[in-house]
Amino acid sequence: MYYDLIGSLTYISISLFTIIYTISPAQGIGWSAPHPRQVIATSLVVVWATRLGSFLFMRIRRDTKDGRFNEIKPYFVAFFGTWTIQGTWVFLTGLSVWAVNQRLPRTQP
Repeated sequence: MYYDLIGSLTYISISLFTIIYTISPAQGIGWSAPHPRQVIATSLVVVWATRLGSFLFMRIRRDTKDGRFNEIKPYFVAFFGTWTIQGTWVFLTGLSVWAVNQRLPRTQP
């Protein structure tokens, strides 16, 4: 029931973490305002992940189960593999926004 919801929360939390960390005093320059590119990219990820995650979560709540996992639930390795694939998918698709967010705002092209 929580597979898709956790995937969406992962996108949101990592995207917010990367932008907050980049503008924080941990960079040695004090708090700085994020670049508009960082705000736009992060906002789009948050909106998209919220929309997709809530849609999928509400669908599963309505149907009470997710048929995609019925055959693999008894097999730990196969079930764990789906979580690993999800983590890889989150990493690869989120990498572009995280790359934008990792640059200091004053060094953005």
